[in-house]
Amino acid sequence: MTIDSGDAEGWANTFTPDGVFNNNTRGHGALVQFVHDWRDKRNGADRRHWNSNLMITPSEEGAAGAVYLLLMDIGVKPPVPVSSAVYEDALVKTPQGWRFKTRVLHGDPTPKRTQ
Repeated sequence: MTIDSGDAEGWANTFTPDGVFNNNTRGHGALVQFVHDWRDKRNGADRRHWNSNLMITPSEEGAAGAVYLLLMDIGVKPPVPVSSAVYEDALVKTPQGWRFKTRVLHGDPTPKRTQ
């Protein structure tokens, strides 16, 4: 809920201080800025993330996770899907609790419609 509500600090705090999102957003400051950009430049205020089917498995560093994402446009009624994807996560246990070391979004391909 942090990214959807615009809580940039809260979202960045789910990562380690050197955490990485999508292989190109690295560190606390960049993660905070990502949320501001998401909300301001990409209609993020009208989007809601729905995650399901979480799978977590042990790894050498901590845990590996995967979860489905359905991104919804809630700025229209009824809400409509915008995209779908899978998050691939590397999680580590810190003194503050479990945090994302990395989170990578793998977008689903656009379906080919047949008529």
